[in-house]
Amino acid sequence: MGAEEKNQPEASAAGAAAETAPVVEMPPEEPPKLEDIVTAEVLQEIIKGYNKPDLKLVSFNAQPGTKAGDNYMSIMYALEILLKNEKNGETETLHVMLKTIPRNVFRMEMINEMKAFKKEASIYHVVFPLMVDTQKEKGIPASELFTAWPICYATHLDGATDFLAMENLKIAGFKMGSRVTGLDFNHSSLVLRNLAKYHAISFVKFDGNREKILETLPVLAIGMFDPESKVSAMQQQFMEQSFKTLAGSLRADGITEGAKRLEKMAESQFSSVLNSLIADNIENAVVTHGDCWVNNMLFNYDDNDIENSTLPKSVKFLDFQIAQGSSRLLDIYYFMMTSVKLDVLDGREQDLLMIYYTEFTSFVERLGVNTIEKGLTWENFLKEADHFRFYGVFMGLLLAPMMAANSDDVPDMEAMTEDDFSGKSEENAKKFMEDIFKGKGQSSPFFEKIQSLVMKHLPRCKQAVEFCSQ
Repeated sequence: MGAEEKNQPEASAAGAAAETAPVVEMPPEEPPKLEDIVTAEVLQEIIKGYNKPDLKLVSFNAQPGTKAGDNYMSIMYALEILLKNEKNGETETLHVMLKTIPRNVFRMEMINEMKAFKKEASIYHVVFPLMVDTQKEKGIPASELFTAWPICYATHLDGATDFLAMENLKIAGFKMGSRVTGLDFNHSSLVLRNLAKYHAISFVKFDGNREKILETLPVLAIGMFDPESKVSAMQQQFMEQSFKTLAGSLRADGITEGAKRLEKMAESQFSSVLNSLIADNIENAVVTHGDCWVNNMLFNYDDNDIENSTLPKSVKFLDFQIAQGSSRLLDIYYFMMTSVKLDVLDGREQDLLMIYYTEFTSFVERLGVNTIEKGLTWENFLKEADHFRFYGVFMGLLLAPMMAANSDDVPDMEAMTEDDFSGKSEENAKKFMEDIFKGKGQSSPFFEKIQSLVMKHLPRCKQAVEFCSQ
């Protein structure tokens, strides 16, 4: 039994807790103090989840867990918890990443509407144990079980002080890649091979049927985008403003055709297209990661390559707050269009798709499913890829400013209000984007990425061709 598995809470109990968690009064607008977040109660829940009854709290230290621009739907703290064994007097330090819901009321309401923390708790308490059990049932040896996620010690859900407490993988040598430069071919290949295994398990468990996934895990019906009927003015305007600002950047540097494409994108019914891709007639459905970009994965390296960081030997996925039951291609293209180095994306997209496809079909076969009978051919996979490519290009364009932003340029998310995004203050929404875009001229990796997505990849999307011809 692996460490990841034995530290997982019982699925049934956790699922019930997620459904019945009480709603408490929202906290005040002013930023909370650290001691208001990392309380004695929080520490005791973590220690209980660590599952070593003889250990008692001695002291703890808390520091910010990430830099500005690395997380947008949570606040992270790195905890060092000193514990003492009451029987033998020995001490040990438990290293924890504490993921907490933002205390800004506006952000909190958005995150609660998406059920982000509830969903991620369900992923750790229900989905991951199901994945482990499925592999065992299919004869995968304990030493080869796929568990590319951190141990989760404790979760708490009440709508106002939500948290997840996970092992701090950085203590074990795991490192984050660069969101600015992107991942090279070695890193990208490793991610896609692991993503393929992650998808393969839920594909086999639920027979590729989205309805079966949602019957077991209804929380996975909600994704990054609301159904079209519920798209808020804030969400719509933020996306429109993003594309208009990108278009202005291209036009200022003489890329007129690219600017026109983005302006038409801003005026198009892209919400309808996104929702049809996410939820309509999904074949080969899986439990997606949902937010599969470079900041939500950590890499470990060969001992001889720690300095160069070019030969990753393992990867762990983080942040499952936007997971849903949908197409595996959403994750694939989200990752490729946001996180892969531009020269790799432009020159080796087909190679990366083949790496994923080969690993996916191989692991599905190992789990006892005949891929030919299921129609999982390379030709059908490429048809799926062509259909879902637009989702990845859309997300690549939407997130490109965030990917390239320096920490100093990222606005203080905890100070944001609804007026900063909504139709009540178009000027504030525009300023938010311009703050991120500042200083990114034609020679920047940001500009090169935008230009490539607009001029090379967008024209390959049938949905975009329809937009641009209108």
